[in-house]
Amino acid sequence: MYYCGEFNFTDIWVDNGINRCLYETVWSIGLVAFMTIAGFGQLATYSKYGRRIDRNFKPSAMGLVLQLTLVMVLLNEVMVHVILHDTTLGNRDLSGFHVVVLFSMFYVWSFSLRLLLLERNETLPRFVRGHGFTLLMFWTLVFVKESMYFISWNSKIYWWNEDT
Repeated sequence: MYYCGEFNFTDIWVDNGINRCLYETVWSIGLVAFMTIAGFGQLATYSKYGRRIDRNFKPSAMGLVLQLTLVMVLLNEVMVHVILHDTTLGNRDLSGFHVVVLFSMFYVWSFSLRLLLLERNETLPRFVRGHGFTLLMFWTLVFVKESMYFISWNSKIYWWNEDT
């Protein structure tokens, strides 16, 4: 098992698209770094200044159920993607960067789930409604990561250009 499969890690532009190995590795490590630093900072802030929210003041659970469902779907999507890539997609090989992406994305989505539950059950002394900086920035970075794939629309190494 090679880390990048058939591509070189240092090549940025491959077959009219971004090198997937480099792209996925950089984004995964960046998201792990962000969630570790900002997430533990938020956990430390809540452990020092946070207060439990009384049941009477919690908003309805419908929004929470929707958010938890989406986070769990995205948490499981990473594992399903790696399993499908190893068994049915492409040339059926599992490269090292797929394993890095699996563990790093599983970590960050699990951490976001933890922060989501923390924000649901605790508040800071200055009552602020909505999500904290860490979750909002994380969701924005994940959206940007997934949207950047459209730069490689004409590349043959991505799924939308499969020959069937």
